[in-house]
Amino acid sequence: MQGWLFKEVGPPNISILEAQEPIATTSDSTIKMKLHLIRLADLDSKHFHIPAYKSFPNTSLRPTHPLFVYRSAFHAPSSSTSLNKAVSSSEFASAVEQHLRDVGVVKPAWRYTMYSQHHYHSTTDEVLVVTSLTGARLCFGGAGRETFKDAVEVDVAQGDVIIVPAGVGHALLHEQLTPLEEQEGQGFQMVGSYPVGATNWDMCTSGDAGDEALVADRWKRIQGLTWFPKDPAYGSAVTPAMEECTP
Repeated sequence: MQGWLFKEVGPPNISILEAQEPIATTSDSTIKMKLHLIRLADLDSKHFHIPAYKSFPNTSLRPTHPLFVYRSAFHAPSSSTSLNKAVSSSEFASAVEQHLRDVGVVKPAWRYTMYSQHHYHSTTDEVLVVTSLTGARLCFGGAGRETFKDAVEVDVAQGDVIIVPAGVGHALLHEQLTPLEEQEGQGFQMVGSYPVGATNWDMCTSGDAGDEALVADRWKRIQGLTWFPKDPAYGSAVTPAMEECTP
């Protein structure tokens, strides 16, 4: 892990290494509700093409595979818990994990926030689902817009799905806590998932920019990756993430 520099934005007892290890997912018997997926006809989907920035290739290597954001794709049914209490972030995360396992395109690997250090993955594409009530502003591209004018900054909230192609830099800019959430120590959290059978994800940062051979090897690896066989959230081949990604 030499050369990695991360500012820990999650619980202080979770190390960088631990955050990368697959977590124990919830068993079927503990799932108390199923989430609803918004109809494709009503889905608010955005996609972004981001040019290369320094050692971050972004979508330049696979221009037919943009960054996708599905707004409020997942939502809990109003009668999902007794007495109509709000669904907890943990229940929401468990239901997301079960749904993704049922679809079978990606395998849930962790629950955590996003690092504030800009980084990308060269070994796999990534699917992120926001599960916390706390939202956040995320940055894609390898640096903020004040430095990189083509960077994409988006506010995300519970139920949003973010499909991050390999090579696209990403980082947490800031959480969007309500006073109550801040008082109770709650924070931004996502479920992170990767294609079934994919190579373990790596962590590539600007700290490696001086090693030209290493960067070239990563860029070449990204070009050889294949896209999802069907949409990881909808399980269909007729969705924005599939129709926009033509060979």
